[in-house]
Amino acid sequence: MAFQEQVQQYCDKITALTGVRCTLLDATEKQFCYPFICACRLQEQQVCQAEQVHQSGCEEASRWNGHYLYHCPCGYVFLATVL
Repeated sequence: MAFQEQVQQYCDKITALTGVRCTLLDATEKQFCYPFICACRLQEQQVCQAEQVHQSGCEEASRWNGHYLYHCPCGYVFLATVL
């Protein structure tokens, strides 16, 4: 099994267990491996920069021992973990 598929299975299990959406972001390619579902109010106004916000979160996680807790402009809380 490819690494990306294995990590996606972990994401699916986290979502099933907690009800919290878990998404895989490929930091080297700077893109989501699967479509990112953005349901915030900024998305409707087309000013949400989800990809850039989460890419920055991953970069900070790399700097801070693999984990970084942050929020987006709407105030939603996210946790980035770097493997």
